[in-house]
Amino acid sequence: MNRRIAVIFFALVACLLAACGDKSETSPPALQALANVAATPPPPAGAFALVSAAAEPYENRPAITLVFSRPLVGQQSFDQLLSIQLKDGAPADGSWILDEDQHKLRFPYLEADRNYTVSIQSPLMASDGSALGKDQVLDVYSGLLAPVVGFASQGHILPTHESRGLPIVSVNVAEVDVEFFRIRDAALNGFLSRYQQNSRQSYWEMQNLVALGASVYANRFALKTAPNERAVSFLPVRDLPELAAPGLYFAVLKRAGTYNYEHDTAMFFVSDIGIHVRAYRDRLLILTNSLESGEPKSDVAIEIADAKANTVIKASTDSNGLAMVAYHPNPAHLLIARFGKDIALLPFNQPALDLSEFTLGGRAQTDLEIFPWSGRDLYRPGETLRVSALLRDFDGKAVKPQPLYVTLKQPDGRAVATEQLKPGELNYLSYDRQIPPDAATGKWSLDWSSEPTMAHPVSFTFRVEEFLPERMKLSLDAAEVLTPGAPLALSVEGAWLYGSPAGGKRFTARLSLQADVHPVAALPEFHFGDPLAELPKQPRDVVDEVLDAEGKLHTEIALDEVKAPTGPVAVILAGSLYESGGRAVNRALKRTLWPAAELVGARPLFDLKEGATPRDTASFELLRSNRRGDLLAASKLQVKLLRDRRQYHWRWTDGSGWQTDYLSSWENVTGQTIDLAVGERKKISFPVDWGGYRLEVFDPA
Repeated sequence: MNRRIAVIFFALVACLLAACGDKSETSPPALQALANVAATPPPPAGAFALVSAAAEPYENRPAITLVFSRPLVGQQSFDQLLSIQLKDGAPADGSWILDEDQHKLRFPYLEADRNYTVSIQSPLMASDGSALGKDQVLDVYSGLLAPVVGFASQGHILPTHESRGLPIVSVNVAEVDVEFFRIRDAALNGFLSRYQQNSRQSYWEMQNLVALGASVYANRFALKTAPNERAVSFLPVRDLPELAAPGLYFAVLKRAGTYNYEHDTAMFFVSDIGIHVRAYRDRLLILTNSLESGEPKSDVAIEIADAKANTVIKASTDSNGLAMVAYHPNPAHLLIARFGKDIALLPFNQPALDLSEFTLGGRAQTDLEIFPWSGRDLYRPGETLRVSALLRDFDGKAVKPQPLYVTLKQPDGRAVATEQLKPGELNYLSYDRQIPPDAATGKWSLDWSSEPTMAHPVSFTFRVEEFLPERMKLSLDAAEVLTPGAPLALSVEGAWLYGSPAGGKRFTARLSLQADVHPVAALPEFHFGDPLAELPKQPRDVVDEVLDAEGKLHTEIALDEVKAPTGPVAVILAGSLYESGGRAVNRALKRTLWPAAELVGARPLFDLKEGATPRDTASFELLRSNRRGDLLAASKLQVKLLRDRRQYHWRWTDGSGWQTDYLSSWENVTGQTIDLAVGERKKISFPVDWGGYRLEVFDPA
């Protein structure tokens, strides 16, 4: 009996197709040495068995790892074949993860200092088909988390009127000692130039920093945290009169009762002045607001000081809280805003905005825009390069005629020629130049600019290559539809363009496999099969032979990787026919392997890129089709909607500090059984919330 499954996996913000086949700043909190490892008898030589079971750290959190003598089958439902629970019988929250080598099963993010019982069922299967053979029960101790404490981040601005306090992160720490230093106004620039971010400072480094300020408060703070849990606590800075004065502060933190060479440190500001700065080419726009009310602050004294505390710029904000000064940011300078006794700082040696997680590109906007184009982007040495261009303003409108400057650059970036072009009617420009016969091959560029210095250029890129027209033709053919277990019968025919067969020429081919979720041309919007099927990621060489005297070759290629596919598979063959000198003519052939004559398909009735509307319904169309797109009847199709439940966890990484991660598991939300008549497309709908979902349709026929 053939089983067929159609699966759609969608998210409510960004959507993705997925499927399944027939299958239901401080030092890191390192784990202490584990006190217990489950005793497992040595496996017989060559047999499939459990090698070891032990607790070990995974992303600096307790985890239990099982090691097997043979690689496991990845499609198994490990959460059903293996269970893990506390000694009192309470199940552990999470899922098993199979390592890349497929020998290790890991259950991460466990509670520290707990005893767990792991049960393994006998049907657990290795990749060669052998089963474990008997049930096993093991006891494993998860281990302890070492105490750790540190500041959550750096550069906090704590408003004078209200603040939760200075945040710190701790694990298994009951008390901390903190000393606060207020940096002198004259030493602000020097301090900020030395101290860039939260970090662990040695005694020698702190001596240089605290010399720029004075100790104003020190005390021990009690932390209310649960054992073996990461917790965020807030030091009540705003409740301390010693720390109420506006300014820059430097805090030193250590765990009570410890005397290490290095301590965690942080700087923070106390102020009611919010500063927003926009930098232009030769001007700086400064906006000041009250952090308490959000209203613009007028008559704020603005000062820009250099590294020696000398004043470079002075200004004051108007009634709208704005000040425009003729200045370009210098990393060695510091902007100081004063209003009465209040003070706010903005160092220019830090990023304007933290956009490190975003991919930024392109060039800055200019008053004039140049639009170059050409009918070709590939030339041979000695040919004439012809490129046209239009000059417009930043909004695409016509401007007064003016000359443009053009520089031709070879692949190594060196300029070959620079010249001035005068525009014609409608500001149209044309550039014609012969490429040198001995020109270097590679990626060339033609840079356009409205300034003689070639500032803010617009580039037109093209390639110069020694290419020749093909002298042979190659034809590849095979059956349109492939069946599981059958080889790909490939027919090859090669000939010279003047008609003579390419007899005796070498032919090679590489085979690639990938899921084909749209195999029916008549139903391009419907999704079929198993887009997440485990297929080889790399192509393999399958043919290396010589054509016969008639320029032909017939061969069969085994498709052992897809003997029992769970969905349509695209079989892609890339063939190459070689001339005597080694130059090749390349052609590709694509065929689809169908797991059965009919398949169930599903079409989402919403935009997959945008996702379904959360807290609404997600609708789909279901059908059953053959290769030609004929709509067939179906009985008792089992439809399931699963939701991606994610358990988020904190972890420590050197250089990045605390980061969040998650463990994903699928939860069956709802389901129904439906029938389809001949020619019918049935609509179904499910209520959905925020998050990721997966739709599975199982055909028992």
